[in-house]
Amino acid sequence: MNFGAHHPAQLLTRAIGKIARNALWQGGRLLAAVLSGTAGLGFVIYAAFASLRLAVGPELAALVTGAVLLGIAAVLARSFGWPGVSQQTKPPAATPAPAAGPAPNPGGDAATLAVFTLAFVLGRQLADRQKD
Repeated sequence: MNFGAHHPAQLLTRAIGKIARNALWQGGRLLAAVLSGTAGLGFVIYAAFASLRLAVGPELAALVTGAVLLGIAAVLARSFGWPGVSQQTKPPAATPAPAAGPAPNPGGDAATLAVFTLAFVLGRQLADRQKD
């Protein structure tokens, strides 16, 4: 039994093949863009590290670069609302007000603490270099 070129099954097969080829082509282009962007970001990070290394030394440059990348990762993780990444919330309205006195220091979040510590260490390192 010969159904001819216009049989619905053959038309469907051709359409699916065309969609699959198009999806693979688009996926390949997206993969190339992601890989190129990742490589470019890696070179930008290396250039920042290399420049900083000349100014403050390799150990401190590695510390600063790593802390900045960890800070960026923390901010991105918080923005996605991933499980296990705490987000501060306001206490319920029914909570009674605390007694009069000095307000407790909440300590800030981890990213703020990391940036403060990094700035402190960097400032101390630069001050020590100027003394010598």
